[in-house]
Amino acid sequence: MSEIDAVYSTALGHGSAPFLYQRRIAEEGLPQVLNAATGCGKTPAVMLGWTYRRFRHPDPGVRQATPSRLIWCLPLRTLTDQTAKLARTWIHRLGLDDQVDVHLLMGGERVPDQQWRLNPAKPAIIVSTLDMALSRALNRGYLASRYAWPVDFALFNDDCHWVFDEVQLMGVALTTSRQLHGLRNKLGVPSRHCSTWMSATIDLASMSTVDAPKVESTVTLGEADRNDATLATRLAAPKFFVQRRIEDRSKFARSVAGVVQSEHVAGSTTLVVLNTVKAAQDVARLLRNGAFVDDTEVVLLHSRFRSADRESAMARVLEGPTNGRGLVVVSTQVIEAGVDLSSQTLVTECAPWSSIVQRAGRCNRWGELSDARVVVVDSSGRGPYDDATVEAAWAIAGQIHLSEVTPDTLAAMGTTETSDPLLVLRRKDLLDLFDTAPDLAGNDVDVSRFIRADGDLDISVAWRTFPDGGVADLGPRPSRAERCAVPIGAARDWFKTITGHAAIYDPLLAQWRLARADDLRQGIELLIDAESGGYSRETGFDPTIKKRVEPVEVEDEGSGDKPGLDDDRDSGDDPLTTEVAVAVELARHLVDAEDAAERLCDELNLADGRFRDGMCLAARLHDLGKAHPVFQAALHERSPSATNDVVLAKSGTSGRLSIPEDRKGFRHELVSALLLDAHPQVAARGGCDPDLVTYLVAAHHGRTRLSIRSLDGEPEGQMQGVREGDHVGPVDLGDGVVAPATTIDLTAASLGGSHPGRSWAARAERLLAEHGPFRLAWMEAVVRIADWRASIEGGGR
Repeated sequence: MSEIDAVYSTALGHGSAPFLYQRRIAEEGLPQVLNAATGCGKTPAVMLGWTYRRFRHPDPGVRQATPSRLIWCLPLRTLTDQTAKLARTWIHRLGLDDQVDVHLLMGGERVPDQQWRLNPAKPAIIVSTLDMALSRALNRGYLASRYAWPVDFALFNDDCHWVFDEVQLMGVALTTSRQLHGLRNKLGVPSRHCSTWMSATIDLASMSTVDAPKVESTVTLGEADRNDATLATRLAAPKFFVQRRIEDRSKFARSVAGVVQSEHVAGSTTLVVLNTVKAAQDVARLLRNGAFVDDTEVVLLHSRFRSADRESAMARVLEGPTNGRGLVVVSTQVIEAGVDLSSQTLVTECAPWSSIVQRAGRCNRWGELSDARVVVVDSSGRGPYDDATVEAAWAIAGQIHLSEVTPDTLAAMGTTETSDPLLVLRRKDLLDLFDTAPDLAGNDVDVSRFIRADGDLDISVAWRTFPDGGVADLGPRPSRAERCAVPIGAARDWFKTITGHAAIYDPLLAQWRLARADDLRQGIELLIDAESGGYSRETGFDPTIKKRVEPVEVEDEGSGDKPGLDDDRDSGDDPLTTEVAVAVELARHLVDAEDAAERLCDELNLADGRFRDGMCLAARLHDLGKAHPVFQAALHERSPSATNDVVLAKSGTSGRLSIPEDRKGFRHELVSALLLDAHPQVAARGGCDPDLVTYLVAAHHGRTRLSIRSLDGEPEGQMQGVREGDHVGPVDLGDGVVAPATTIDLTAASLGGSHPGRSWAARAERLLAEHGPFRLAWMEAVVRIADWRASIEGGGR
């Protein structure tokens, strides 16, 4: 048995062997485009192909060249749990648990679930949605702290292989993903990157963009593949095709429910697919109140459920009919994204032809039935699709009315699908997004236009019991188990009826506050008073529900008021650093951070001496500013056992430091940068670029990057709590190295004084132009991860 056969047999079980095209992918490499019919094994072809090439390929050069992170990107959240479980099962069966981490990235993960950040050299499979993954690749990670954006931007653009599943559902995200691929090639990444787009219905013309005009490699099913007995059965799986018109659209849901009741075969599975969640909810409600001969169970499955309810519904769907009871699954286009379901009957609302092909792939999926039926009903006229495209599909359906079809014949009848012009992510857009600071009005650049069409934008909603005394202390930010995705349009309409009963977390105040209508934008999370209703376990989000929502009970995992590594407290400490057991001296922490950076560079095989030395030196210097008297006073207040002559980096206690009100917003990393500006020879040690080292030091909490601004209300001569004329030092860097004493000069050091070419902004822009966004962010990430590791490993000293 070959090694490829062994991988498939072990992972899939039952002596499974790869299809010929799956073997080609494992041997020759993952293609940019994989175009294969539903049910033909695209998921194992790519996931096991990556696993084989990374761990089992006989050529060490191939193993080394295979990216460390496989980012599995799904267009809808419904299948993320199933895909992550599948990945964990295969990795476990292959005995790779210690070598590969599998992460489900949905935002708000606690510290134990963020090891892909702490250990970027360790191979990982990260399963996520378009929203979560692409927003991180665009430096605006949804449901992540803004101060973690640069780290995620680095890790999601380098040493990774992106897999985009079900291209037909991507919309503008397809153009964005292609442009990111092309811009990585043109602007350069530190190591390597690859991407694969896969579906049963791919229009190669839609893959061509300004910076990625050509698809470099494509895998389709050839004649030899089609001669395989198993594949041949699936590709020729018969279904009888029927077209049924809805005469009265005002009674659409009732008409569809009637079609389902007449078409359902007792004891079997019937799949019903509607184009909107509202239509699916209405049809499911009517069917549940109706009567079936076999006491059929009705399961509703869409993307507007909390995770536990969604997973429960998915498990019931995959289980199929039980005890002679039939099963009717009412769903939306989420069913198109790789659900391994095989129904005897499919009733689908008319949609673009590519969607009909995908939906039909869930009817007689394995070719096990001889009497399967596909019934296409009129469109309601509502939903996310272009009217002309739906009408073209309806015309095709009329041509094959009352005929037998197969996956092959359906796919062959495809038509060019029109759509509105899509917004294109350009080089300038990407470079603008490198700056993570809000504008002067406090607003962020909105990346949602590059990810979803307007009608697809979501916010995250969770329900809790609101206390009588106000919303400031509503507990930690919502966990994944609590959250439900809600369309922005529906949320805004609903918000009008629940104003005063919704809260949003304010990172500047470090507490919850009542939400305003202008807070509702993609990527935010709202807490709703459970008494306001809006959700049920049976139907998901539904603003017409007025009954109290039962909150999800979530155990406190010790992450404090923030999710984990992605946050930075006013004290200047990341949450992990606040959990150290004892106080840590500054000199010790700086040496530990440099050691951690050296080890991390070894793990990442970073051999370029100039850049490696710069990152390691930045790690050694990153916390110089903690020697400032204001910061030392706050640390010593929390650590009374430490003598006053000891310069601390960590207090040894958790929680926020007490910074004086007139120094509110004090940033120690700004002090670090100003000290290095005053003594550039310290940052030029070993021939390093002092501007680069100073930038990396300033950026090590994700706050001070391309610009430095005073906070609202700060007096002249003060910036981010740091004052002109403050005296710092000298600072012991450990191992006998000392940084000179310094008097802070805000104008000359930060703004360039009479030398605008030496302003902070000018130097940062020069570094961005010289290194490119992906390399510069990667260097930032190395320094930050080294700091995190040093804080964890050195806390027990």
